[in-house]
Amino acid sequence: MAVDQLTKALAITRLPEEVSYTLSGTAGLKRRMSYGGGFLLLPVRKALVLWLLAVGAVEAFLLLGPLPAMCVLGLGFAVGGATGNLADRLARGSVVDFLAVGRWPLFNLADVAMILGLALTSWSLL
Repeated sequence: MAVDQLTKALAITRLPEEVSYTLSGTAGLKRRMSYGGGFLLLPVRKALVLWLLAVGAVEAFLLLGPLPAMCVLGLGFAVGGATGNLADRLARGSVVDFLAVGRWPLFNLADVAMILGLALTSWSLL
């Protein structure tokens, strides 16, 4: 979460909003404040409730017994990423997105951590 917050702080101080910088091919940087939450509009209160439910689900999952190390790592990435975006919502009322790749919506390192975490968790349980 610390690296996520550091990169978001750098994006806020170094990238003008909505100005695109190409890094390589279709990858680049473009800062935008996101008031939605992925596919849903999530005000801070609803985002906090969903975060609490996710953490509760992870805790229940861990109580089931020993899990593969890859699964625990994945759960850590997923909760860490969700915590990073929740911290933004609580502090700013929005999430700082700044990574641009092709036609994908803008995202940040917390989003990467959540997707990586879900992938690792799913793969470890197959």
